[in-house]
Amino acid sequence: MQWSPNGKIFFTDSNFHAYRMNPDGSARARVPDRDMNAAYGISCGTDAVVFAQLRDNMLDLFRQNLSNGEVKQLTSEHDAEWPTCTRDGKTIYYVDNLDGQSLKRISSNGGTPEVVATNVANGASLSPDEKRLVYLQFGGPNREHKVSIVIKNLDGGGEASLPSSGVVNRPDWAPAGKALVVNKHTGAGTNLFYQPLDGSAPTQITHFDTEPLWIAAYAFSPGGKQIAITRARVNDSDLVMFGNFR
Repeated sequence: MQWSPNGKIFFTDSNFHAYRMNPDGSARARVPDRDMNAAYGISCGTDAVVFAQLRDNMLDLFRQNLSNGEVKQLTSEHDAEWPTCTRDGKTIYYVDNLDGQSLKRISSNGGTPEVVATNVANGASLSPDEKRLVYLQFGGPNREHKVSIVIKNLDGGGEASLPSSGVVNRPDWAPAGKALVVNKHTGAGTNLFYQPLDGSAPTQITHFDTEPLWIAAYAFSPGGKQIAITRARVNDSDLVMFGNFR
């Protein structure tokens, strides 16, 4: 989910349909249009949207110019997901899941992608000043399965890490850029926490203790004063026993 600079909320449903709408739910429309199935729809610059579309068993990113409707293919991967676009609409970050889960960036005009980091899950978030990235990275000595929150300058320097205990998906930046907002396990579900960059103890922001307990996605409004949250039920499955097999 993304809250775009012009105040629209972009999201994807479970049927591989991407949408944009006003925060009150009005003016809901398919991205890029009603005739095309897409996912990961986001605003990109002032006059374009970026989305992923499945063609010939390959999930790739496309950019649509809203002025003239032109659609341009940006990637030629097998599984390109989780796009993030700079405010000027010139650069797109995404994860190539079949290239060792590599975080890559590419020009919004297309071209050859550049690998930014490897072993990255669920994409990356740009800081409010667009000078740093944050993402979840898998790694560890002796191939030990370990997950860290990594913060890095766009030029590759200044890398730092924070513990990721209980964090279930990629962090986002708090509006002032001095902390992160992370989604962490709390009992059966999850809640959002304000995590200072110095690694000090986080402060819980949401306190959901009844269904729906799971925060599936969240996004800040352009001014940073509101958060859009997608909540999902945890206890909505049935256990069924079969017998008398022959």
